[in-house]
Amino acid sequence: MLGSGVGLFEFGVILTGVVGVIAGIIVILAAVMLVKRPKKRSTWGSLIILFSLFSIYGAAMGGFGIGLVLGLIGGILAVTWKRKNMENQ
Repeated sequence: MLGSGVGLFEFGVILTGVVGVIAGIIVILAAVMLVKRPKKRSTWGSLIILFSLFSIYGAAMGGFGIGLVLGLIGGILAVTWKRKNMENQ
């Protein structure tokens, strides 16, 4: 009985790590797409915010909180940012 509990715990730790890595990859991809397609900044910024918050569960608060905070700041700036003549590009 003790062995099955340890296996479940190990599975949980592995799953948590995989979720954290996937959330980090999605944040990075959304940031790259934000640079490549700035007209969709609200979509990419929202994805950055969502997966930065999701990193609380998966990646030890997004790198001990630093990634979480930077992701939230960057995502909020992307969503709220308005540049002059943005529609002309």
